[in-house]
Amino acid sequence: MDALAEFKPRIYKRATTGSLYIKFELIPHSLRVGDHKGRMKYRYRWNLRDDISKPFVNNNGHEMRHYPMNHLETMVKDMHQYYNIKFKE
Repeated sequence: MDALAEFKPRIYKRATTGSLYIKFELIPHSLRVGDHKGRMKYRYRWNLRDDISKPFVNNNGHEMRHYPMNHLETMVKDMHQYYNIKFKE
């Protein structure tokens, strides 16, 4: 996850389901890394998953972005774009 280093990540939870949760100092939304869709009640904005083949956005009142593992660079690019729009204006 060196690509995320500039956002100053830290692992804050390892779930029994196998998911890993990462918070960042520079952006307020967490990243969930997992092998399943996760629970809707938690609504993580950034989701890196190994059970999907194409990125997609789910927006039910809260934008949730899902990326397959082989799209890490795309996710990091989108995180940069989000950070630059929301926090560098």
